Amino acid sequence: LAQRLAELQGPPKVEAGEQLDPVPAVLEARTRRTQLPSGIALHTLQKQTRGNTVVLQMQLRWGERDATFARNGTGFVGALMDEGSVNTTRQQLQDALIKLRASFNITSYDQGATIFLSAERDTLLPALRVVADVLRQPSFPQAAFDREVKATLASIEASRQEPGVLRQEATRAHYNRARGVTLGHPDYVMSVDERLATVKATTLDDVKRFYADYWSANDAQISVVGALP
Repeated sequence: LAQRLAELQGPPKVEAGEQLDPVPAVLEARTRRTQLPSGIALHTLQKQTRGNTVVLQMQLRWGERDATFARNGTGFVGALMDEGSVNTTRQQLQDALIKLRASFNITSYDQGATIFLSAERDTLLPALRVVADVLRQPSFPQAAFDREVKATLASIEASRQEPGVLRQEATRAHYNRARGVTLGHPDYVMSVDERLATVKATTLDDVKRFYADYWSANDAQISVVGALP
C-alpha cells in the first residue's frame, strides 16, 4: 500500500485564468486589430484563461438579400459541415477534434455564416486547419441531409401549439398586408404550412449549389480571445 501511494500522481496542472474587467477601456487596451494579406480583418484579445483555452469566431458575409433569400437550403449548409469533408469521415473529424481538445460549430443563413472554434493555445492552429478543410471541401452526404430535413420538419410540426407561433399565425396576415408583401418576398411572414412546404421542396442539390455559388471568405472577420501566444 505504501508503495502504491508513493507512486500515486495527482491530476495534471491546469493553468489558472485571470479576472478581466469587461469595460470598454480595458477591452480596447487588450485588443489588437490587423488585416491579413487575404483582406480578412483579424481582431485578437489577449487574456489568460483556465487551461490556456482560446475561442475563435469567424464571420462570413456574402450575397444580395433578394437573391440569396430566393435560394432553398441555405441553413442546411452549416448544419451538414460536421459530417466531415471529402478527405475525412464524420468519425475521423470527431477523432481529430478530440485529440486536439477542440470543438467547433457552424451556423449558416442566407447572407453569411458564423463559425465558432474552441481549442487550446497549442492546438488552435491545427484545429483551425481541420475546420478549414471542412469549410473548403464539405462532403454533404445524402443520409445526413435526409436526417436534417426530417428533424427540421418534426421541429416545425411540434411548434404549432407554442404561444409565439400561435401569435404569429394570428397576426401574420395583417403584417403581410400592411407591408404589401407576398410569398417569396424576404419580409413575408410564412405560415407553419408554408415553412413545411419550403423544407419539403428543398433538395441536397439545392444545398450544394448554394454552397458553390456563395460560400467564400471574400468578406470575412475573425475575432480571437484567450491565451494567445
